[in-house]
Amino acid sequence: MVLINCVTITQTLSGSEIACFPLSNYRSDGTQPHLVTIQFLKKVRIQELAIYLDFKSDESYTPNKISIRAGINLQDLKEILYVELKEPIGWFVFPLKTKLLDGSEKPYVNTINLQIAILQNQHSGKDTHIRQIKVFSPRE
Repeated sequence: MVLINCVTITQTLSGSEIACFPLSNYRSDGTQPHLVTIQFLKKVRIQELAIYLDFKSDESYTPNKISIRAGINLQDLKEILYVELKEPIGWFVFPLKTKLLDGSEKPYVNTINLQIAILQNQHSGKDTHIRQIKVFSPRE
């Protein structure tokens, strides 16, 4: 598991980009699921998560099944998005939403911890590579 502490926020035209370090070339060689946990200093609104993957370079190290989870602490993480990718190349942007009890949705999640769980890799690979991760918050 990798724990990333996020420290700076950069304003962009479409919203705010939250800079987290280290940002690039996550590689794991442990057992699955591989976990990347992004921890913020306080509760923040997250609108999108972007992940850069490169199947041509990484082959079986490239993630196939990904679970994105959010929560106030590591014990209450809940899956907010599950995706399956087929030989992905490039940026994949995942909108994150909060489902309310009345059935409506907010276009963001309000969280301290954001976790990317790599459940399976392409062609049943064991280790995993993520080229880059970016986290975006809504414009306020």
